[in-house]
Amino acid sequence: MATLQGRLSGIALPKLIVDTPGGFGKVPIGPSYLVSEDDGVTVLRTFRGDLVEYYDPPEL
Repeated sequence: MATLQGRLSGIALPKLIVDTPGGFGKVPIGPSYLVSEDDGVTVLRTFRGDLVEYYDPPEL
């Protein structure tokens, strides 16, 4: 990503976005938004500073 960021405009950079449960909005996956990952639970920080737990879907 760092190499791409130096060569592409901001609009051309790919971003992985999570639509958080509970209506907290969309959060890009990146170091400034990812708080922790542990056994199927990822904690994300929204742009408002709220912490949201995102649970991996169950395996079939």
